[in-house]
Amino acid sequence: AGFLGVMYYFLPKQANLPLASQRLAIFHFWSLILLGVWAGPHYILFPVLPEWTRTLGITCSLLLLIPAVSGVFNGIMTLKGHWDKLKSDPILQFMITALICYGLAAFDVALLSTRTVDALSHYTDWASGHVHGAALGWVTMLGIGTSYFLIPRLWGMRQLKSQRLLAAHFWLSVSGLLLYCTSMVAGGIKQGLQWQAIGPDGSLAYSFLETVRTMHPFYVVSLVGGLLLLAGMCLMVYNVLLTMRAAHSRNALVQVLPGNEN
Repeated sequence: AGFLGVMYYFLPKQANLPLASQRLAIFHFWSLILLGVWAGPHYILFPVLPEWTRTLGITCSLLLLIPAVSGVFNGIMTLKGHWDKLKSDPILQFMITALICYGLAAFDVALLSTRTVDALSHYTDWASGHVHGAALGWVTMLGIGTSYFLIPRLWGMRQLKSQRLLAAHFWLSVSGLLLYCTSMVAGGIKQGLQWQAIGPDGSLAYSFLETVRTMHPFYVVSLVGGLLLLAGMCLMVYNVLLTMRAAHSRNALVQVLPGNEN
């Protein structure tokens, strides 16, 4: 919810456009507050839990799709008529990608909250892929975009020192995110199917160790995705240091110019 507030403030700031709908944003806030606090039980549908609690958790998780879709629509439609800004502004690309990941995470929450899907996905790496899609896709991508908006202004610069590094960071982050999350979700589905597989004699078809071995290629892909994300963050640190150095050099030059002896 905190990052939704960040999005509603900094996305219009970066785009230099008014928010598409103030009323839709208010609806988003209140529906999230009223429904979100009851959505938690869908994570524990099958342990010992009162039936009314499970039903309430499933219902609220499904209903949360409504505010999520309204928030994604509101953020993206802020750029209506100005889509050219998205093509040339990597900071906006970070923010819009984060919004898309927020919508996908909300859809995944609704999917995982159904009893049939939860029976397959519970305790598997599908849950890991879902959580990282929200954490790395929504929270981190929006946090990166917001940081790129703030950092030059904190040092009195109009923009970051290197726009090429900024664009490279975006594509590294998107590539790493896709590799990490898709490999975890796909591996988790296969993991869940193997756990539930029954042999002709009624025993489990796969041992636990066999299911762990099956996940090895998915873990390799997720490792590559994680390294791409890490490489992007290293570029960000380097770009920020370049920006701070350029700001320091500019300030030092201003101080020695005639008329600035004081």
